[in-house]
Amino acid sequence: MAADTTVLDTLFLPFTEGQVEWRANSLFLYADWHPALGQCDVLHIDKPAVDRLAAHGYTNLPYLDRRYDAVLIQIPKQVQEAQGLLALAIDHLEKDGLLIVAADNDANGKRLQKWMQEAGFTEITSESKNRARVAWGRKSDSVMAPDDWAVNFAVRPLNGYFTRPGLFSWDSIDHASQLLADNLPALSGDIADFGCGWGFLSCEALKKGTNIHSLTLIDADSRAVTCATANTEEIHPSASVVPLWHDLTRPLPESVPALDTIIMNPPFHIGKKTDLDLGLSFIRTAFAQLKKGGALFMVANAHLRYEEELGKLFKTVELVIQKNGFKVIKAVK
Repeated sequence: MAADTTVLDTLFLPFTEGQVEWRANSLFLYADWHPALGQCDVLHIDKPAVDRLAAHGYTNLPYLDRRYDAVLIQIPKQVQEAQGLLALAIDHLEKDGLLIVAADNDANGKRLQKWMQEAGFTEITSESKNRARVAWGRKSDSVMAPDDWAVNFAVRPLNGYFTRPGLFSWDSIDHASQLLADNLPALSGDIADFGCGWGFLSCEALKKGTNIHSLTLIDADSRAVTCATANTEEIHPSASVVPLWHDLTRPLPESVPALDTIIMNPPFHIGKKTDLDLGLSFIRTAFAQLKKGGALFMVANAHLRYEEELGKLFKTVELVIQKNGFKVIKAVK
């Protein structure tokens, strides 16, 4: 899956234009590959980005345990997640270290300078290009993240579940997922949740299906897999819960068994753009992993036309329900 390079191109402007020199002891948070990327430590929760970095020789850090002379951040859209990353960067930035951050103008780009000022950074400079903004500044003795920024990044409860800012529908039950959950039969055997998020659909499936043997939780976001695992482990003691951090546009590893049922509410955006191919990739991966006679239950916005591809692959395709702008589809292999 290709990356949207708009923010990345803007993030590296200070380097490509000669305004900032690359520092060897650097960290890149929410990192992705870019031709201007120098030698540094990288950390991301997104598997496709991690895979792109790995193809160029970068190893994703499992955790942070030291300070850096420079920290770069590709700032996400979700405000609490963005502020949490800034707090993390401040904690791991040396005195006089350089913070370089970039975001889309419509997704926190206009807030970057204000946030850096609030934290106490000095010598703040910014530049706008590609409908995005990059800002950079120096960490003085007085730099400190506001108390709520670190809290914003933490795991928190939601109706008895664990979730965290930045995950899909992190602060509420998604209406489409609720519609699918309401229309799921009691599942059995080996099942998987494609794009599991924090695990709402998996939890509902486990509550209904008393004969589930295994549940594989799959998401490209490592935080989602962690939350989903915590949310599902105690619901169905006899079901084996298997977490898998994986890009579902690619075939599943051999360790995943052939499946009786797959449930999913596939994403359909890359950045701000609607991308039907993303959901179609999920469908093709699901078909390849299902047993003959196995079923895919998926929910989608009513206007998204997945039926043509489903009809090419599956033996039967059934519209289970269409309601409030969403549709639930059952496809049998």
